[in-house]
Amino acid sequence: NRSRKSVLQRVADVHLERVVMTLVRVYGIQQWQSTILKLARKTVRHVRLTEFRGDSMDIKQAVKVKTLAGGQVAQSRFVKGIVFRKDATHNRMRQNIDKARVLLLDCAIAFERRGAVRL
Repeated sequence: NRSRKSVLQRVADVHLERVVMTLVRVYGIQQWQSTILKLARKTVRHVRLTEFRGDSMDIKQAVKVKTLAGGQVAQSRFVKGIVFRKDATHNRMRQNIDKARVLLLDCAIAFERRGAVRL
């Protein structure tokens, strides 16, 4: 069973490599081939069919590609989780926050004054 699994893995790996080679050639971005292949392999290892809802085989429901202006091909990264962009309000605003905690709200936040205490 283990040898069958490793053979299947090698076949899938070769297939993925051929798909990436074809796509980079079609889009004329051969310089991205090794980076895209590396990112595609990481994506395949992390995304499982059980993460999809229903019987859909569309990976776009689980994977997003985010592009940022500037940078180089070698700076491309695979991120498992949520990515969002924070624009600095002013030049003294912190650029990095280690171990940040994020609260996502689906409503507005209102401040009310009650006596001398602000909420």
